[in-house]
Amino acid sequence: LAGAASAIATSVEPPLGLWLAYAARSLGRAELELGHPGATATLNLARVRFQELGNQLGEALVRADLARATSLAPASLGLRDFYEPVFALGTLGLSQRVVQVLTDARATERARRPIDPELCDRESRDGPDLDAVIAALAQPYPSLSAQHEVELIHGADASLADIAARRIAGQRNLGRMAALCLAPRGLVVMALASPELQASSLVLPPKEARATMLGCLHGLVLWGWREDEAPLVIAEDLARLGRTLFASHRTGAAFAASDATARIGLRAALQRFPRGRVVGVPFAGEGAASLGDVDASAVVLSALGAGASEFIRGASVSWGEDCDALVVAGGLVPILSA
Repeated sequence: LAGAASAIATSVEPPLGLWLAYAARSLGRAELELGHPGATATLNLARVRFQELGNQLGEALVRADLARATSLAPASLGLRDFYEPVFALGTLGLSQRVVQVLTDARATERARRPIDPELCDRESRDGPDLDAVIAALAQPYPSLSAQHEVELIHGADASLADIAARRIAGQRNLGRMAALCLAPRGLVVMALASPELQASSLVLPPKEARATMLGCLHGLVLWGWREDEAPLVIAEDLARLGRTLFASHRTGAAFAASDATARIGLRAALQRFPRGRVVGVPFAGEGAASLGDVDASAVVLSALGAGASEFIRGASVSWGEDCDALVVAGGLVPILSA
């Protein structure tokens, strides 16, 4: 079929360049599946043709095909072979195509294991959790998501449970962001900083909390509440996070903040923004809520400038001694900002 398409494309003047490019790709993919030694050369011909036409999609797809071929070669870099095609397809906004390439990458990695077990073991240990990455990208596409979950049921049901928990927590947080869009003006925002704040189970407030995650970076997260939220509720949300972080260091009913300081170093800062509000929720890949009349940098800098296990509270935030008691029980030292 690829040969017939090439013949038709070259039988007219000028030749149908796009037909020739796709025909070369089809032929190269067929040769790759059959283990033909000329597959790489044919695919490189297709890549050049797409490049000459300025067809970025076709070129990215051929790069993915070439990555499959390269990843099974002795000089393979493993999953890194797939970086360029995934980046190119991502740049074009084609996350559905990215899912397909990542699925190929995972299958190729498994096929490569008998060839280079050392590289595969290193990638399993130090590389990405491809199952979780694919699940996150497949969310907008029910057919791809369902197919991926079926594969996990038969091969990695523990991963499926983790993915389900993360998805539910993320959807819960999106729902809370939407609720804050409807709330009257006024936000209380807390910045939390700790090298331990990496897993989504810590960054996203749990079901029993009233906080909403507004945005995060590695080791840094913003939580928010309505301005009229009960101070004790805010204090309990912070204390709950503190107890979770410090659980492995806690002995008895209470523990010394200095012990937790040496090991974890959670820093927190809380400020009130009377006109603050959430004006939009993030689409996939955006990562943070859109805020209005909130100087997030001020509360972040306050948290980063705090000492280990210090909780800096803005003077305008409604608070009480019972709130401070909860914070102390969570392993932090409350400090009133000047």
